[in-house]
Amino acid sequence: MTPRERVWKVCDRLGSKGRDDVSVQAVIDDMTGKPPFRAMARGAVMLHVRDWKAANAYKPRLDLKLLPEAMQAGLIEFAERVWASAMVEATARLADRHRLAEAERVATDGLLREAGARLERNEATGRLREEEVVRLRDENAKLVAEVERVRRRLDHIRAEEFWDRVMREVFALIPPRGVMTVEEILPRLRQSTRRGARLHREPLDVETLRKKMDVRVHHGKFFVRNYDLTYQREARGLAAIGHGET
Repeated sequence: MTPRERVWKVCDRLGSKGRDDVSVQAVIDDMTGKPPFRAMARGAVMLHVRDWKAANAYKPRLDLKLLPEAMQAGLIEFAERVWASAMVEATARLADRHRLAEAERVATDGLLREAGARLERNEATGRLREEEVVRLRDENAKLVAEVERVRRRLDHIRAEEFWDRVMREVFALIPPRGVMTVEEILPRLRQSTRRGARLHREPLDVETLRKKMDVRVHHGKFFVRNYDLTYQREARGLAAIGHGET
């Protein structure tokens, strides 16, 4: 027999005798001196007694025999009214708890729906923002490309204007009926012209100056190049001024 079975057996016996209460102490007193359970811990006995009471729906009984018969009937009636009142109150409290729980559930559902709607809005807004960012990036890339194109065009125009001024200056340096080499022309250019060349991609040196003058020679403007690599004014040079090629 296990300790649990032994305790339950004692509880059954005490309960069948009509004891006022099947208590832990009563069970321990009954088991005292009866090996091998005399050393059973009080806590273990308490758990077994509790389980027995729960399994048997045990309730302590009033010993009505100790009361006069006239009082016994009144006490029983009073107990029944108290019990009925307690049941009504307990039922009302349980209903209140159910209503409160239902209200909390409804409120929680509302909060969840609100949070879900807010999340959907945020996600939609996020997608719109991402699309807007992509669109702005594309537009910015196009603007950067357009700015770069315009910048290159302006650089080209500035370079044309600069080399046109250089050709005008070279044309003025060559005597009307004389000839000069590039090596002779270059040192005679103004210092401001030399400094201006630093703003452009091509340096103002002998090779670059010869290339620029040969372009004009090829188009029949400004200059004529002789077999000895000297240059002279082209007869129509004055009319060609302002229409130079870079």
